[in-house]
Amino acid sequence: MKKKAILAALTLFCSGLIFAETERKAVGFQFAIGSGVPIYGDADLQDNITKMGENKYNRFLMTSDVALSVKLAPPLFLLVGADSIADFNWNTNYYCNCLDIAFFTGLQFYPGWGNLSFTIAYELGRRNDFIKVYESYKSTSASDWGNGFKLAAEYDFVKGGGAVPGIGISWRLMPRGELNYDNILSVYFRLGIR
Repeated sequence: MKKKAILAALTLFCSGLIFAETERKAVGFQFAIGSGVPIYGDADLQDNITKMGENKYNRFLMTSDVALSVKLAPPLFLLVGADSIADFNWNTNYYCNCLDIAFFTGLQFYPGWGNLSFTIAYELGRRNDFIKVYESYKSTSASDWGNGFKLAAEYDFVKGGGAVPGIGISWRLMPRGELNYDNILSVYFRLGIR
């Protein structure tokens, strides 16, 4: 019993050190991983995903981003980083996989409502598609590079610097050429080292 009490006290002490409130540093790093819903503007791609649905497919959908943050003023931070979404659909014989990669720069602002922040960012990205929905149809393609934007709202569980866990939701609008636009909604867990 004494060992368990010492272990519990040590765990609480270490947790306090990791998540203690400190001043946020001038430069930080953050990483996010989550899931989402891509709404593709390309009608052919939507049809291919529908065909996969008719064949009882498996789906893996993961979003991620990594960014460097630079303090401009106490409530305002510059973010520079990259976003990605992996949308893989497959069954035994067929697949319809999309990999979206975008680079961004933007501003993160804390308006003073607790640990809530908002982000607006300019994005430059493209989507790569790997499709085989019939024996006779196989395609690999890449969209045009598109200039889009991202809006996000995040909540940090700890105020200040150090290791800062948080959650967030974002929406990205990415043009794909030929008047096609992808809307990507994402919910994620973020860990910042600030």
